[in-house]
Amino acid sequence: MAKMLTRSATMPRFSVWMKQCQQKVPDVAKQRYPSLQKKLSEVYDVCVVGAGIVGVSTAWKLQEQGKKVIILEANRVAQGTTGYTSAKITSMHKIKYSVVEGKFNTEAAKLYGKANEDAIHEMERIVKENQIECEWRKCKHALIAANEDELKQVKEEFEAAVRAEMPASFVDNHPDVPFKHLGAMVFDNQVAVNTYSYCMGLTRLLSEKNVDVFEQSRVVDVTSEKEKPHVIKTEDGGEVNAHSVVISTHLPILDRGGHFAVTNPSRSYCIVFSLTDNSKLPQDMHITANDRNLSFRKTSLNGDELVLLCGAGHKLGEMFHHQTPEDCYKELEEFARLNWPLKEIVTSFSSHDYYAADQVPYIGYLHHGTDSIYTATGMGKWGLAWGHAAGKIITELIVEGRSQYTDIFDARRWDLVHSMVDMAKFQALVTKHFVGDRVKDQFGAPDIEDLPLGCGGIVKDKEHGVCAAYKDETGKLRKYSANCSHLGCHISYNNAEKSFDCPCHGSRFDMHGDVLHGPAVKPLKKLE
Repeated sequence: MAKMLTRSATMPRFSVWMKQCQQKVPDVAKQRYPSLQKKLSEVYDVCVVGAGIVGVSTAWKLQEQGKKVIILEANRVAQGTTGYTSAKITSMHKIKYSVVEGKFNTEAAKLYGKANEDAIHEMERIVKENQIECEWRKCKHALIAANEDELKQVKEEFEAAVRAEMPASFVDNHPDVPFKHLGAMVFDNQVAVNTYSYCMGLTRLLSEKNVDVFEQSRVVDVTSEKEKPHVIKTEDGGEVNAHSVVISTHLPILDRGGHFAVTNPSRSYCIVFSLTDNSKLPQDMHITANDRNLSFRKTSLNGDELVLLCGAGHKLGEMFHHQTPEDCYKELEEFARLNWPLKEIVTSFSSHDYYAADQVPYIGYLHHGTDSIYTATGMGKWGLAWGHAAGKIITELIVEGRSQYTDIFDARRWDLVHSMVDMAKFQALVTKHFVGDRVKDQFGAPDIEDLPLGCGGIVKDKEHGVCAAYKDETGKLRKYSANCSHLGCHISYNNAEKSFDCPCHGSRFDMHGDVLHGPAVKPLKKLE
């Protein structure tokens, strides 16, 4: 029997960081850059594709080294994942040091930690020297154990973090935590920040330092090593020539490195709410050790202090015990009401991240055979400190041809020793969706006539068979191929965000079929 399509009742939906930036630094929030629609005659040292935390940080490091840089952003600066995060700049990445130490060795765990700690200190220097208004606040970051199994895991992580020379301590009770727990690992001198304000402020400084910035300029092709300088082409006819190219698009839009096969997209959700008693506001940052990854910290909006709660994540297309993405928001709301004197939900938003098969990011040369195309991906949910660290590593490779981090984080590695099991799981999941979703949709997709107003879905149409469709508030239907324009997996409809999402590699499309998030660079095929 086909699943009935229903229209979801939604919470307010906007990024708290963008709204906060608009209120506190409106001149920065209003900054816009032109679209590239022509061929530029200048040959650049480096073209950076993507203006999230990785792209902006890389451009900053490169201009410090005297490189002539151009940035091409498909949408708007920092309005991808960077603008929809929990906004923690931290070296405490949940259960990480024990994993890296186990897969590699203690020295690898030390390098992992050093890269992130150095990034925190360097970002702080940039903020202070350039007076970037971004709500920069030093605080602690705690990993919370709620039961005996989690306590054992957290203590093991604490011991590994100490061996990695991280600023870690262990406490039996954290006064910030509103629910019963058995202990917590705490990292000192971590940072709560508005990442959108940070990136917007940094990009404005880059523009003032003669870095050329273009928005609404989606890159669709980069010529290979055989043609140098590289020619970078945009969908609207823009062309750039550059000796080196940095693909900082979350997951590389170029498939030459095969990173879509060694990373796994995961979606998570956030709600922001006020309290009836502000004495209950958390002063530090926190995350639970369980698989729901519940992360909380305080923030503010309209002069009111608020709590940001994130988590309830799942592999893209795999809804855990939920039926729809909207249920993930409801899970967060229920957790908030259970543990805080919740007054009002102010907003909610979501984003997704990519996990590397061996648990450490891929940073450096895009693939074997290139010495001039670079990338960074697979940072999990810890891309803010890693984003800056990636910019530093890539800049070292471009300027010096080497980096102390290359052996561990090399983006070209296909490390079967450390990642065979996870790689097999990733590909099994892709196969499940590529084949299984087609079968499921063929037999289980509802009729297009059953689509409610203001709703989308994968449906059966008499003319086109199984397809993706959206019915607007006037009853007008838009129909698209159900195949993702990246590598052809069947997409699914996300009722919470009104988007079509690819469960295989994380591409997302809006109700008009246009690309919201790569690696896809082409829209969904329209069906007349």
